[in-house]
Amino acid sequence: MTPTDPTPSLEPTLLRGSEVPAPACHEALPWRVWTALWRRRLDRKLAGGADPSRSRALALRARQLTCPKARTRLADAIERRIRAAEEPPKFSPQVPPAGASVRAASAELNSIAQLLRSPLVVYARGVALAAALINDGESPLFCSSESASAWYWAQLALGALEGAV
Repeated sequence: MTPTDPTPSLEPTLLRGSEVPAPACHEALPWRVWTALWRRRLDRKLAGGADPSRSRALALRARQLTCPKARTRLADAIERRIRAAEEPPKFSPQVPPAGASVRAASAELNSIAQLLRSPLVVYARGVALAAALINDGESPLFCSSESASAWYWAQLALGALEGAV
């Protein structure tokens, strides 16, 4: 992206060092729009272990995922999924999670929600993994035959939140 061309490139911008500066004022809006349009792809990259300092888009998305508001929203969603597995809503357009999978991963899911609500620093990879587990209808949390896999992915997300993975 240049001052004369406000459209961000689809290629990641490589930066030196581990610090990623916030976009300049003239770049802020285009980067936020681009990041919003490509957030699922960026989330997948972060969940896969991509270094947020490697591009402005990844850095911005990592900051968005780890901000207090996003963390609270994800913790609320986790708690709603746990409640929905215990008592499925009677009329809801949402696919309820599989009870067996949620029960298998409930301790880890509660730990994730607790960590997201805490003031401790969390890693973007862990937030992206937890969000995918909770929000993706194809995740193991929504398939009762995948309860061991749901537990595994919840363990992975918890470890990644703490920076262990």
